[in-house]
Amino acid sequence: MNKPYRRIGDQAKCPACGTGMDSEAYRCPKCRIYFCFKCRARVGKEDEQYQCANQSCACYGKLLCSACTESVSHTETEWEEDTRGSEMQGAAIGAALTLTLTLVFYFMGILHFTPFTGDVIGFLLVVIIGGVVGRSIGRDLFPKKYLKVQYPIFVRVCAQCEQQVEDI
Repeated sequence: MNKPYRRIGDQAKCPACGTGMDSEAYRCPKCRIYFCFKCRARVGKEDEQYQCANQSCACYGKLLCSACTESVSHTETEWEEDTRGSEMQGAAIGAALTLTLTLVFYFMGILHFTPFTGDVIGFLLVVIIGGVVGRSIGRDLFPKKYLKVQYPIFVRVCAQCEQQVEDI
């Protein structure tokens, strides 16, 4: 949906000094000021300057001010690896070392507990060490999880054709 294209002011004169000039110009050859092609407002070096990138638009390649462009937002979706469980690997290594020392003390005769308790400790030790070793060689017991992350993106578009403009 295109809006009706209307330029403001006398297109054949400079908006600052009134010198006659080309109607497609956006720079005065006499006073050397730049002005917006569409609204003919003065655009200084410190002002935001844009140009339309749509070749079929009448504003293509022309200098546009921030008032003649619109800010449009949309979201961009990316998939990122879920790393929330990776900090647990240090805790798993600590638990494995504790269980290893417990079993070493048991076999040395320093600690005494029932055979069932020894079996449970041995099983936990095998699972934890297997998980840590498997993760370090790239074989995870559970596949990696990914999170869907959406980022808001703001772009400037030409008020005439509603296509993205370029910064100058």
